[in-house]
Amino acid sequence: MIGGAAVLILTPLAWLGLGMFAAGFVGRLVLMVVNRVHRWKTRSSDLSVGGWWYNRKTRQVAESRVFRGIGWDGPYATPEDAARAREIARTRAAEWNAED
Repeated sequence: MIGGAAVLILTPLAWLGLGMFAAGFVGRLVLMVVNRVHRWKTRSSDLSVGGWWYNRKTRQVAESRVFRGIGWDGPYATPEDAARAREIARTRAAEWNAED
């Protein structure tokens, strides 16, 4: 599939006489974008850990099967643990500072 996408883009470039350098550059660019999208999708599905998450902005708890992203703490085993996310984070930070 990746090769097919590159051929569809590179063939018109060759017809326009842009030369092999331009076609090669665009081809590498297309492959890089396709590979990044594939890695992003794979990474998202690999993080199917499940659990409860705490949204730091809205201070709400939500259940999810995937990584929620920046601004979310978790996953936690229970909604009660997720609701205590700020307290848990403060405790862990104090413990880590005490170690230093």
